[in-house]
Amino acid sequence: MSEREILARLVYGGKYSTPQLAKMLKLSPSLVEYHLKKLVEMDVVKVTNPSSGGVRQYGRKYYLNPKYQPRTARTLLLTAATFFFIILSIVFTITYNSLNLPTLLLLFPSLLGAFYTLKRYRQQYSDALNNILAEISKISK
Repeated sequence: MSEREILARLVYGGKYSTPQLAKMLKLSPSLVEYHLKKLVEMDVVKVTNPSSGGVRQYGRKYYLNPKYQPRTARTLLLTAATFFFIILSIVFTITYNSLNLPTLLLLFPSLLGAFYTLKRYRQQYSDALNNILAEISKISK
């Protein structure tokens, strides 16, 4: 269960040290370090090694191997476009002080598009996490 929790944090991006992950997940640093070492050995997680003086001060930072990172650029672009149309329809409503047919025709599909793209964005991260876990189970066997 701990590997899944660690991977879930790393899938959403960012570089974290062992103490940071331990604090976020409410686990002991030694348990987190154990799982991180296993994940690094499997090449699922990468580690940055700061300069020799920086290891004690800042610690090693762990991050997800880029080949496992979900490809979400297109979904983010669609999300941004749908929110643009939502804002545009709100501006039209405020400007003309009424909810007319063109505004409604712009607003409802935009809202549906926003829900769809956000759901798709979330699904991409979930799929990425499941693919990583499947890969780990293959490596472990």
